[in-house]
Amino acid sequence: MQIDGSIRNCKEDWLTIFEVAKRSCLNLAVHSQGCLTLNTCIDHMIEDHKRELLDIIKENSVFLAQDPYRNYVVQHVLRIHYPGVNGRICHKLQEFYVRLSMQKSGSHVVETCAISGGIVYVVNDLVQGFISSPLSET
Repeated sequence: MQIDGSIRNCKEDWLTIFEVAKRSCLNLAVHSQGCLTLNTCIDHMIEDHKRELLDIIKENSVFLAQDPYRNYVVQHVLRIHYPGVNGRICHKLQEFYVRLSMQKSGSHVVETCAISGGIVYVVNDLVQGFISSPLSET
């Protein structure tokens, strides 16, 4: 957590840090400390920078949701309930919920989507997956 403390203590350099976070978002998200740092940046960014970073996360939510560390970023964004973001992420993950629900890290994203307003997407996708499953014909 040393990185998180550094971010909080160097307020005069936040703009630089946030710019780097936006440019390196997908690379930061794959590391245990990187995903925590990215989440801290999201929490402390000014609105314009936050919106830009959340747009990157929204557009890459399928990629991010399937990784042991990257999924923490998606879950964090869903939990802050930023206007217009949750619905878009839940929509982007449509057709991936069955696959995600079978992955350790992905299943947490499915649960967070359901809790944070995406229950319709999750249920529809899981029901469709069940109906089309070869196991449902027996």
